[in-house]
Amino acid sequence: MRSFIAALALCLSCGTPTIAQDAPADQSYQTLDAWLRIAETERRCGSLFYFELRVIEKSVGDSMSQTPETKAAYAAAGTAQFNEKFKAQTAMLNARRQAAREATLTSECGGYANPDLASARRFYFSDFLKLSVMINQEKSYEQLTDAQRSALSGIFQLVKQAYGEQFETVLNQKVAELNATPPKAGTSLPVMLPFINDLVWEQQVFERGHKTAMHSTEPGWLEFRKDGVTNSVYGKFGKPQRQFLRFDEDVMIPAHIASGQTKDGQIAYVINFETKAIADTVDDVKATIFSQNREQLGEWDQDDWRTRSTAYQSRRDETDACPGHVCLIFPDALSQRIRTRQQAGKNAYPYEIYIAGEKLHPAPMDAPKSQRKRFTPPSLILAGSGN
Repeated sequence: MRSFIAALALCLSCGTPTIAQDAPADQSYQTLDAWLRIAETERRCGSLFYFELRVIEKSVGDSMSQTPETKAAYAAAGTAQFNEKFKAQTAMLNARRQAAREATLTSECGGYANPDLASARRFYFSDFLKLSVMINQEKSYEQLTDAQRSALSGIFQLVKQAYGEQFETVLNQKVAELNATPPKAGTSLPVMLPFINDLVWEQQVFERGHKTAMHSTEPGWLEFRKDGVTNSVYGKFGKPQRQFLRFDEDVMIPAHIASGQTKDGQIAYVINFETKAIADTVDDVKATIFSQNREQLGEWDQDDWRTRSTAYQSRRDETDACPGHVCLIFPDALSQRIRTRQQAGKNAYPYEIYIAGEKLHPAPMDAPKSQRKRFTPPSLILAGSGN
C-alpha cells in the first residue's frame, strides 16, 4: 500500500461538495453546473482516483435532484405528464453536460489552479476526515479486513497530506465538533465503506499497471486504461461490487467484481481479490452465463430453469491488457444473442451469472432461484465501436 499511496500523493496537487442542499432554482443550476464541470474535466483528464469518482457522480445526482425539472418529474410520477417531464429533465441535463464539456476543453487537468476541482476536493476531504475520526472513536475499524484497514489508513494519509500544516488545526476542529454533537453510533462506517472498498479495488488495478477512469463518452460507466499505453482502454464496465466467491462448499473469499464489455463487444468480468497474495493462492475462477431460450414468463421460478437455457462458458484473458487478477470473457455467440434480442426490443429474457472456483464447475442444473444470481447485460446495440 505504501507505494500506491505515494503515487496517490502525487495527485494531491490535483485537488469536492457531497450532498446538495435545498436551494433556489438559480443556485441549484449553479451547483449542478459546477459538478458537471468537474465530471467533464475528469472524464477528459483522468487525473483523480476511483474512490473520488463516486463522490463526483453522487454529487451530480444530488445537485440535479434540486433542479426544477427534476422536482417536476418527481411530482408527475404515476401521471400522464411523467414522460413529458422526464424528457424535459433529460434534455436539461444533456444540455448542461454539453455546456460543461465545452467550458472545460482547455481547463487544467490537475492542480489547485482549477478552481472547481480545488474547492470540490477540499470539500469532500473534509467529510472523509470527519468520517475517519468517527470510525476511530467508535473503533468500528475492527470490523474491517486487513486490506480495508490499509485503505482506510490510506485515505486518512491523503487527507493529512492535502491539509499540510493546517492538518492538526482542522483535525482538532473536527474532534471538537463531534464531541459537542455526538453522532449516532455506528453510522460512520457504512458511509465510508464504499470509498474504502473503492481504494482496495484501485490498489489492485494500480499494481496491474492500469487506472480506473470515467468512461470517455458514456456517463455512469467506467473504463480501464493501461498507464503509458495509447488506445489501451479495456472496454466499458459498471461499478465494482464487493461480494464473496465460493471456492468449496465451505470456503468463500471476498472479491471485487466489475461486469461490462470489452472494446469488441464481448461480455466480460474483471475480478480483483483484496491482495495479490490471495489471488496467487486461490483456485482458478470460472464463470458461466445461462440465457433462457424461450420468451416465456415464469420459467425463471422453476428449479430446472438452467436446463431450459443455453450455457456460455468464459475464457480467461491471460494478457497484460487485463486490469484485474482475473478477467473472464464470454464468447461472441452470447453477445450476438443479447444484441439480437435488444434490437428487437425483447429485454424480458432472464440471464444468470454463475461464478465460482474451478472445483464447483460445472454448475448444477437443478439450482432453485434463491441460489441463482441474475445477470443484466449492458446495451450491446452499438457494440463493436467500443461504446
